[in-house]
Amino acid sequence: MEGILKSKVYVLTDENSRILRCEGGYTTPANLEGWTQIDEGTGDRYNLCQSTYFNGGLYTEDGIPRYKLVDGQPVERTEEEIQADRLPGAKAARIAKSKADLADYLASHPLTWTDGNQYSITQEKQAQLTSTLVSSQVDGEPPEWNTTDGQCREWKLEELAALGVAIKRRVKALVKYQQGQEIAMNAAATMEELERVVVDYDSVV
Repeated sequence: MEGILKSKVYVLTDENSRILRCEGGYTTPANLEGWTQIDEGTGDRYNLCQSTYFNGGLYTEDGIPRYKLVDGQPVERTEEEIQADRLPGAKAARIAKSKADLADYLASHPLTWTDGNQYSITQEKQAQLTSTLVSSQVDGEPPEWNTTDGQCREWKLEELAALGVAIKRRVKALVKYQQGQEIAMNAAATMEELERVVVDYDSVV
């Protein structure tokens, strides 16, 4: 029918042409700078385009844009493109988890020493042990240290220093392993490559 006003549909994209917003009809922006018109017509599809124009919505469940603008028209992005968008966030999450898992591993895997007892190797206990050794060297008093579940006992300085060296070497090997796996995660070019990077602290000997 003549005289019926058509509604226009606009999209806003980022620097990679991914469609971030869709507006038009009742929700047409007052300032259309940076927006691109992709369609026009009558009816709810155009007047309520924000919720009806793109089948399935503009974003995946985890917030990745599902469409891009190609030659002025919206095109559904490929699964490979969507996965590529997920990769940076997935890398950061995997790396953060590997570090948290390392802290948990140190807390739950004390070092068994030559006396048959177990000694904590957490970052906090390493710092305390270093402080104890330094203090003993300064004041000349025998150092004291405890097992994971026991009370402090007196040690010879050289014996406790040897324990400190053993703990340092164990932790250093675990940290070096985590750093190596982190490098491998950062180097992954796809989600599949990232998933193939396994973090297994039990494998560190």
